[in-house]
Amino acid sequence: AGDALAAAITMPVWAAFHLPLIFSKAQRGHVGQNVTFLLSIAVAAVVFAQLYMASRSIWPPALFHISWNLINPQLFGSVYNGRPGLFGGQVWVFNGEGVFGVLLHGLVAVWLFRHWRRSAQAPESAVLPESSATPA
Repeated sequence: AGDALAAAITMPVWAAFHLPLIFSKAQRGHVGQNVTFLLSIAVAAVVFAQLYMASRSIWPPALFHISWNLINPQLFGSVYNGRPGLFGGQVWVFNGEGVFGVLLHGLVAVWLFRHWRRSAQAPESAVLPESSATPA
């Protein structure tokens, strides 16, 4: 329950950090584009939270974020300036911070929340305490 709660709290906070971007020239006045952008950012926060929780280090999510910000606009277009990427198409739909991103990150987020719920429901006896483990 702790991991899921931490990720759920992170979602609106991460989206709020990105709120100023909806006022950029490419985003201004595009309500649908802004909604999908913020939803994508919010569900992506679950992935970043999992990277942190699995490693207990800020470096994996930081490196993933830097990589995402460098690669995503090159491949799928930039939501910041509206330029298409290598694969073309409407940026707000095809971009990792658009409809495509909401679907991709959303599927990963749903899987992680289900995983955390199942882990929280697993009996404690399923994990051997360290003291009862014997070397082979």
